Amino acid sequence: MNVNAACRQKSENPTQSIPRHFACAETWVGNNQTASLIELPGLTAWVHSVPADLSHAGGDVHYVSVCPSCVVSPIALADVSGHGQAVALFGEKLRELMQRYLSFMEQTALMRDLNQAVRQELPARNPFRQLFNLSDPDAGDLA
Repeated sequence: MNVNAACRQKSENPTQSIPRHFACAETWVGNNQTASLIELPGLTAWVHSVPADLSHAGGDVHYVSVCPSCVVSPIALADVSGHGQAVALFGEKLRELMQRYLSFMEQTALMRDLNQAVRQELPARNPFRQLFNLSDPDAGDLA
C-alpha cells in the first residue's frame, strides 16, 4: 500500500490529477484498486492501492474522513495479508468503527475497538499492519 506520490506508478501523476475534496462529515472507505489525489482540511495526500493477482479488491484497506466540524481528519490504512471475504468483512468493520467514532477527538476507544475487530474478524494466520492517523489542520499536527 502506497500513500505518497513517490510510490506511484510512473504513468500516474498526482499533480495532474483532479483532487477529490472532502467536505465536513464525508468519508471514503474501500479495499479496491484506486489511485486518487485527495484534499482534506490542511492535508493533501495520494492514495494508491493495487490488489495482487489483478483482483478487483485486495488486502489494502483505506479509510479517509473529515469529522462533522471539519476540525480533524481521521485516516486509517491497513495492509492485510490475503484478500477475499475476511478482508471485506474487516473493511466493513473498519468503516463501521470509524463512522461511530468520527466526531470523537479522543481516539482511545476507537483503537481499542479496532484491535478487538482485528482479533475477531481476521484469521490468526493473516499478518496485519495498520496505520492510524489524525490530522489537525488548525494545530498543523499529523499525529
